[in-house]
Amino acid sequence: GNEQLTIDVNNLSTESYITQRVGDVFAQTTVNARAIPNGTGAINVLMIGDSIIYNQAPDYVKADIETHGYTANMVGTLFAPVSPSLEKHEGHSGWSAAYFTHKNISRTYPVPIGSEQAYIDGTLTQGKNFYNPFVVASNATNSRNGYVFDARSYKTRFNIPAVDVVVIGLGTNDLRDSELNALQADYYDEMKIIINSIKAAWSGVKVLIGTPSTADVQLRTDLWDKSVAINRYAQQLASE
Repeated sequence: GNEQLTIDVNNLSTESYITQRVGDVFAQTTVNARAIPNGTGAINVLMIGDSIIYNQAPDYVKADIETHGYTANMVGTLFAPVSPSLEKHEGHSGWSAAYFTHKNISRTYPVPIGSEQAYIDGTLTQGKNFYNPFVVASNATNSRNGYVFDARSYKTRFNIPAVDVVVIGLGTNDLRDSELNALQADYYDEMKIIINSIKAAWSGVKVLIGTPSTADVQLRTDLWDKSVAINRYAQQLASE
């Protein structure tokens, strides 16, 4: 059966390594392991991602943060009963990075200007999970299909408080939607737009990037090469 792999970073050196194999080729990546220090005070946390965040990840993250002495205030526009998570978040089931930037528009709709409260209340035409609260109409160079990911607009339109930490958990649907040779354009480039916008909206914000491992089913095991590529792009984003 499936087993959970738990790594206690307190037991790692300050410089550790991840070794990944694609076929017969091994690649080793340096990882700077950091444990969460104990402390006090309140921190605002925004989680952005796919169904992993939609399905209760914010509840677990809040609980884990608070074991270290902090008070975690989870922010966002999605919450129960729209999603299983009791805490607020921006986890949209089935979405990849390209959905958040409006590059992929097959299952997402911008929230119309002036319809913010109707969106929050879940009374717009489509299900709330299908709406993208981050995008606004734009012809900027980094716009996608006439819209741009704009975290500044998001925080103003939906009264989002100053955010201390943003957790971006994407990757599993990017593997599903994109070929290996398209992942730089569909994952890395779109993540750059998201991260740059977040940093412009909240000065000093810490951005954490999470990439899921492939699920223990044959369909996902067959995507291992793309999973390795996603992890490498995420490491590159973290170093920039």
